[in-house]
Amino acid sequence: MSVADTAPINRWLAASTCEMLRTAIRTQRHAKRQPGQRLSGTEHTAAPSGCDVASSSAARKRQLYNVKCTIGGTAYNSGTHGQRPGAGRQRRGEFKRSFNKDVYSKHDWLCGCSKTNRLFCFPCILFCRTSGDKNWSQNGINDLAHLNNKISTHIKSSLNLNAHLNLKLLGKQDMRQQLSNAFRLSIQKHNETVTNNCYILYKIIDCIKFCGTFELALRGHNEKSDSENPGIFHGLINFSSELDNTLKLHLEQSTVFKGLSKIIQNEMLECMLFVTRQNIKNEIKNADFFSVISDETTDVSAQFQMSIIFRYILSNGTPVERFWGFFNPSGHDAKSLSECIKYNLKEVTENHDKLISQSYDGAAVMSGQLSGVQKLIKDEYKNAHFVHCYAHRLNLILSQATMHNRDVRIFFPT
Repeated sequence: MSVADTAPINRWLAASTCEMLRTAIRTQRHAKRQPGQRLSGTEHTAAPSGCDVASSSAARKRQLYNVKCTIGGTAYNSGTHGQRPGAGRQRRGEFKRSFNKDVYSKHDWLCGCSKTNRLFCFPCILFCRTSGDKNWSQNGINDLAHLNNKISTHIKSSLNLNAHLNLKLLGKQDMRQQLSNAFRLSIQKHNETVTNNCYILYKIIDCIKFCGTFELALRGHNEKSDSENPGIFHGLINFSSELDNTLKLHLEQSTVFKGLSKIIQNEMLECMLFVTRQNIKNEIKNADFFSVISDETTDVSAQFQMSIIFRYILSNGTPVERFWGFFNPSGHDAKSLSECIKYNLKEVTENHDKLISQSYDGAAVMSGQLSGVQKLIKDEYKNAHFVHCYAHRLNLILSQATMHNRDVRIFFPT
């Protein structure tokens, strides 16, 4: 209700209050007059019989001064003489103003916070956090008495309009149209360079895979550009460059990365080994069980090495043997060899029940019943039964058979 609507009520209340005050004054004069004296007013009021006139008039005056009138939800005191309730009033009561939820339907950008009990502008929160009216983006609005005025002012601000525009265009703009031609050309050139480098890298990896497939050594004795025997890997690269102009142009013009140095070769071999081992781990993870095969030997350079192979069945029922790698144990005793095998088994799987067999040669350090490698492995992997390697058995059989034939013993010096 506006002030203009409450003006008649205010005037009526003021007139009623004045009339009540005049009646109280007449009553007081009547109580103090002498017997037979008349009131000075137009009306005569007699004091009630059987009561204290002075005390009753004083109490009535206090009661009149304590009369409260409620206008538009606000309490006013009617104890002022002939004044409008809005003038010289004292606020004695309190009221609660309720929020109309229909304002959300009228302004779809309006949002509220249940923790702070404040209203916010959603587009301004997204795009005007550091600029604009912080009351709508950070602090919040809780002045419901002037909410409509604040909303009217906010929707006309330029920052609010820009925030609404950004929200409407979010995800609908083609960023390529916003870029300059020079920037687009630089991005296109960069993508072409990346594509070309990937192509060169694929060619180099194919040459390394070729050498590994046929068990050929990559490097030769002299890998210089004028060498007559640079090695198989360099020979494959040079041969491929004669058939591929992109690879040939790269080898002739590139000054940063050619991919032919021994360091790059070793790094690519390590990367390929990592990918291969990850594939083996996934296959063993999907297999029901697996076994480990190991053998150790000393190569021509007097370096002691151990090879480890895993055997298991694929999901399609095909049995496979996967080479895991060469390793250098810390010693030649059973404890050092078993620790090397256990370390690689833990890298493959943590389920000890999956390992059902272990196969080595018949040497005492490997097949010993009390302190051999197979006994130390079985103590930790309860299902890992030892199987004497049939390849070593065949080697022993042929070796013992040929010892009884003089001609064969001369043909095979060992």
